[in-house]
Amino acid sequence: VSALRAELVEAGLVDSCSSLLTTGERPFNLFARIAGGEMRQPGMAEEQSLLGKYANQFVVCCNRPENDEHWASEEAEWLGRASMA
Repeated sequence: VSALRAELVEAGLVDSCSSLLTTGERPFNLFARIAGGEMRQPGMAEEQSLLGKYANQFVVCCNRPENDEHWASEEAEWLGRASMA
């Protein structure tokens, strides 16, 4: 675990002091930025409100519309891109 953490810190993905994901511009991690409150996704307020009492603990994110259209695609250009999983 410590070797993985060190690699993530070196890559700038994890903060060395807090061990949390970084939310800066470089490296850019959209989901860390949303979770950290640095960014908001347009049109997600209603979905976020559905979390009720858990809305302060979790954040609902969405995929790009063009990625949603191809989430089940087996075409090479969409593999590893379209799905958020």
